[in-house]
Order: sequence, then C-alpha cells, then structure tokens
Amino acid sequence: ESTVLPGCKMWINPEQEQIKAGKELLYTVKIENTGNCTLYNIHLGASFSEKSLKGIWEKAEGAVVQEETLKLDFLETGMQKEVYLSVQIPEAQSGKLSLNIEGKAEYEQKGEKQILSVEESRETEILPLKADFRVTKTADRTRAVPGDEIVGFVTRGRGLSIHRTDCINMIHLS
Repeated sequence: ESTVLPGCKMWINPEQEQIKAGKELLYTVKIENTGNCTLYNIHLGASFSEKSLKGIWEKAEGAVVQEETLKLDFLETGMQKEVYLSVQIPEAQSGKLSLNIEGKAEYEQKGEKQILSVEESRETEILPLKADFRVTKTADRTRAVPGDEIVGFVTRGRGLSIHRTDCINMIHLS
C-alpha cells in the first residue's frame, strides 16, 4: 500500500490591486490538489479584516454555496478549481483590506477520515472616495478671479453653477 500524502495549494487574486471605496471587488480563488489522494467535502470560508464585510461566493460548477461557505464535492489529484468571491466596499472604507480564506478538506488514510487545512490571505488597497468634479465654465459673463466672493449650486444636467455674489443672476435668485 502506497503512502497517502495529502496536499492543497490556494491562490487569491483580486481583480484590482487598488479599488475606490463604494465599488464591488471581485476575487478569483484557485485551489489545487497537490497531493496523491482525492480530497472530499472541501469547504472554503472567507473573512475580512473589516469584520462587518461579508463576501458573496458565486455559484460554480461542482460547487455549492452554503451561507458564507463554498463547498466543493471533491478534487482529484492534480485537479485545480477556480471560484469567485465578491464584496461590496463601503463608501467610508479606505486603507488596506485583508481577505483571509480558510479551507478544510477530507481525505482517507488507512480507511479513516482525516482533515487537511489550508489558509491564504491577500491585501487590497482601498482608495478613499473623493468628490470628483470640474468646473467647465462659470455662469457669469465675466470671470471670477481669486479674491472674488463666489457662490455655487448644483444644477440639473449642467453640473455645478458658480456665480460671483454680485452677479445679477444671483441677486434675482435671492
């Protein structure tokens, strides 16, 4: 009887190394059976450094999503499986976000069920959400210059409208 040598390797690849807050981040998770025996009942669980975040596993062939866990039925020797995990990044989130995935798999050794564990982590940089707008023109016929008092308001379809406080249009709006 040959010696049973279980083995498993996992990789986590974020779709982007940096992502703006408020966006959805997608991770590709690859798991490979590097041992010489079949792995059964493989469970992958994800947790983030920001505890309030919950990843959502995407359905994949041969995989079942059970609450926050992805379950694979089996991985034959040398077999590799690619699965996907997404997370919605809150608008207030910034800095480094760490994803940790813990995997547990069963295998048989001398007729008895054994457990193999594997763990992998990956950090992604979350860029703070900032207002992103440009003034393309001022509403006044004359230009505001540094030192002028100005007022602005958001318009429908034309973005931000900026007027000098002594502009005739602003006097009529008051």
